[in-house]
Formats: sequence, structure tokens, C-alpha cells
Amino acid sequence: MTFKPAHRGTSINTCMEFLLRVARRKAVAFLVSDFHDEGPQKALRIAAGRHDLIPVILEDPMEQALPNLGMAWMEDAETGEVLPVPTHMRGFRRRFQENCTANREALDTLFRRLKMDAIRLETGESLHRPLLNYFKLRAKRA
Repeated sequence: MTFKPAHRGTSINTCMEFLLRVARRKAVAFLVSDFHDEGPQKALRIAAGRHDLIPVILEDPMEQALPNLGMAWMEDAETGEVLPVPTHMRGFRRRFQENCTANREALDTLFRRLKMDAIRLETGESLHRPLLNYFKLRAKRA
């Protein structure tokens, strides 16, 4: 609980390499991430082939739609770069929403292709319902 990362950013590839290195036998592994990473497909495919890999997607509804705040300065959580964001522009907010939807659909497609059932958890909500639904689905398939 006191881990301090050496740098910012998400590296699912690094996590999957670690899993493959330390877990020699088939294991059940939960990958908890926001999945804001470029190109984890190959690493996920390899790890899912050896282990029962269960992605747990953390989502924040505040990151899915921008309110109209005028010109705002926001920090990119992955890079630390601070950028101006024109939230007052309706077209910008619409493109942002479309990009979020496209990213979510691409992630869903990836998990379907890899035959992985993901658990989606939203910040601020109870973990109970999504986890219970997931394990009920797994029980039906078994």
C-alpha cells in the first residue's frame, strides 16, 4: 500500500511480463487498470493464453464527459503535461465524448477477441454489484 511509482503512465506490457515471469503454473490473475495504455494487445493475448486473466476496468464518469468550464488547464495523468482544454467549445466536448466511446468499444472488442470477461468498476460506486454479476456469469458458464 506504500508503493511509490518511479514514473507516470500505464504499462500493461510490464505487468504482463512480470506475471509471466513469476507465475509458472496456470493462475487466476486480476488486472486492475484504467487501461489507458497503448498497445497492450500482444502481452494480454500471451498472458490470457497461459492464465485465467480477468481485466478489472476502473472508470471515472467524470473522465467520460467534460462539463462546460470555459478554458481550463488540465494535467494529463499519464504524462504530467499541463494543457489548455477548451471545454467551452461544444464541438470539442462532443469529440471528447466520441473518443471516450470509441476507446471503450475498442477495449470491449479486444476483450471479446481474447475471450476475456471484464469487470467494469466506476469510482464512487459500490464494488458489490459488478463483482457479484461477474461471478454469477462465471458460475453459469462452468
